[in-house]
Amino acid sequence: MMTRTLHPLAVAFLVFGLATPLRVAAAEAFDYKVTYDGMFTAFQEVGIGDARLDVVQTAALVDGEPVMRARLTASSAAYPVVEGFYPFRYEFTSYHQPEQSRTLAYERRKQTTRLRHDLLLADWSAGKVKRFRIEDASVGQARDATAEEMLTRLSRAGLPDYRDQLAPHPGQIAASGQALDRLALLQQVRNLPMQEGAVYELTVTDGKEIIRYSARIAARETVSTGAGERPAWKVRIDGFEDAEVSGYDTGRESATGFEEQGEERLRHPPVYVWIDSGPRRVPLRLVSRHAVGKFTVALHEERTIQSAALPASADTRLAR
Repeated sequence: MMTRTLHPLAVAFLVFGLATPLRVAAAEAFDYKVTYDGMFTAFQEVGIGDARLDVVQTAALVDGEPVMRARLTASSAAYPVVEGFYPFRYEFTSYHQPEQSRTLAYERRKQTTRLRHDLLLADWSAGKVKRFRIEDASVGQARDATAEEMLTRLSRAGLPDYRDQLAPHPGQIAASGQALDRLALLQQVRNLPMQEGAVYELTVTDGKEIIRYSARIAARETVSTGAGERPAWKVRIDGFEDAEVSGYDTGRESATGFEEQGEERLRHPPVYVWIDSGPRRVPLRLVSRHAVGKFTVALHEERTIQSAALPASADTRLAR
């Protein structure tokens, strides 16, 4: 089975943007430092970027339920060495409904050596997920009525009106159920019932396919961050190539960081996230290993108005 790959730093950011129910109209903001330790730094840990996670419950309602907006931004602008080698500017924005375990829209803007800007829109009532490129100017194409309706419904949540700039990617996926984007995934993980050894399954889409993820509550540990030492739950997150295959053995891991059982294969090495064990479930630290080295995202500062996490959806399935 062919394995799709992502830049390891993008994997870390996408999964880290992973809040879920407490039913609070609220906003929170967290600043993080990003470091790298690997072959390009003689295996010394060095700073490579800054990241910020903002979460807010918006005024928008879809099907009578509030819409959460989570935005993750990351930049190497303050790191001259990185700017000369691999400058990056990432911005991921998720518009999702945690209680429904579903994403309504997901915008990605990735600037490295080139700019990639696209938008995922989900019409769950019709079982369709569509992807669009966002162009700088009007594309002069026939408008998509479903996309226009969703842009209008989510305007109160802060989604810009891109209707004249949408260029559809070929094809769309059909979905029998509902799914989250990768940024909403952490938002769903943050308030899972924490019990050591428990494994939860979540459904994710990137607009190309439906993907099965699992979140395993691995241990309870103390984590050192820029905000001090905090007790935390260590959570292992895996994404699988085949969303339909079951029977995952969390105990076997190969030397490459990929784990296999039968035809099933991980999409990327396991990602570990440490979630504060207090009631606010603050994401404290993330570690993503890759063939080129280890990427770490660690909390530097909190500017939380109120926790915007919501309780875990009833759709989340306890697998073990």
